[in-house]
Amino acid sequence: MRAQQYPRRSRSAFGGKAWSGMRGVSGLLSVVLLSIIVLTIACAGGASTAPTTLGAPATSTRAVAPPPATSASPAPTAGTLAPPVELKIGTPLTIGETPLYLAIEKGYLREQGLSIETVLLPTAEQMIPPLSAGQIDVGVGGLGPGLYNAVARDIKLRLVSFGAIHAPGRSSWLVARKELVDSGQLTDYADLKDKTLAAPGGTTVTHFFFDKARVRGGLAPEDVRFSALSFPDMVVALANGNIDVAFLPEPFASQAVENGIGVRWKPISDVAPNFPAVIWMYSQNLIDTQPEAARRFMAALLRGAQDYEDAIENNRGRQEAIAAAIKHTQIKDPALYDKMIFTKAPPSGEIDKRTLEEVAAWFRSQGAITEMPDLNKVVDTEFTTYAAQQLRSSSR
Repeated sequence: MRAQQYPRRSRSAFGGKAWSGMRGVSGLLSVVLLSIIVLTIACAGGASTAPTTLGAPATSTRAVAPPPATSASPAPTAGTLAPPVELKIGTPLTIGETPLYLAIEKGYLREQGLSIETVLLPTAEQMIPPLSAGQIDVGVGGLGPGLYNAVARDIKLRLVSFGAIHAPGRSSWLVARKELVDSGQLTDYADLKDKTLAAPGGTTVTHFFFDKARVRGGLAPEDVRFSALSFPDMVVALANGNIDVAFLPEPFASQAVENGIGVRWKPISDVAPNFPAVIWMYSQNLIDTQPEAARRFMAALLRGAQDYEDAIENNRGRQEAIAAAIKHTQIKDPALYDKMIFTKAPPSGEIDKRTLEEVAAWFRSQGAITEMPDLNKVVDTEFTTYAAQQLRSSSR
């Protein structure tokens, strides 16, 4: 499996000196610069991590596929899918994609007659052009105005699965400055009045979360202030007292707590229960030209999701899941995984269109999208339905 990367830029609003005065936080910077998203944010499959630009010759070597797993799984039908079919996967390579890493490491993709090549893309918006052009087959990311605007323009992609959700007890958090919580200045949503909230630039789902929190507190829009920062800069700003509350996915939340900078204040599941943290997308080209490969990829992915849930919920195979995430992301410290809170993988990958519609309506109210997209045109449940049936059959 090869890994490719689009060139990208990063910047800090606070500069490098702020890191040197904080014990342990400098270690976070090396983690976060290559590990995120937003949602968090590396290179999968055991391949060399040397990146190339999409379309350029890859300099890394293809990883040797792992041996087939010994447990039962649906095998490719002879003559139906000539293995291996190579799929290009656009991904931020974060812990949110751990079910994929388990599908790689346990040989589920190979059993399905597939090999994959990863293309490192930090956001869903950056995946839309190569997905619509058929340059990548599969993409994964979070909700944003760019995705909705693409849907409204009939861009050739399909939303096929929720990969992770903010479920009760398994959610990312709003992280508050520790001193505000310890002093009692910040106890409930009404206390957000006159506070400075950190969110990425533009209009994002982070703003959506904060807006729901503001409404819960009975506050007007002008009662809160926003500061546009990257996730690494949010941690620094919390430490410096320049912001009061930030939405921090993992590993940022755990690092802030570990270093005494912040406190997990309110879970996202409190204001947006079961909100999708990760969405899997297919290119229309993949569906048109390799529908069987698209089905089999989903079968392998959902099998990995089941293993992931078993690891997190039941502590069965947890070390395998952590080892897979360590291998495929830049979060390399095993001890950090014991501190992080993992989002939930829906076992059947089901998509809740009501949530997608609610967010679309909110983005439109903010002027971030120009028209309501017809989600019926892009939400495709065929592949999760197939995968769930195959998994049920293999477990009998």
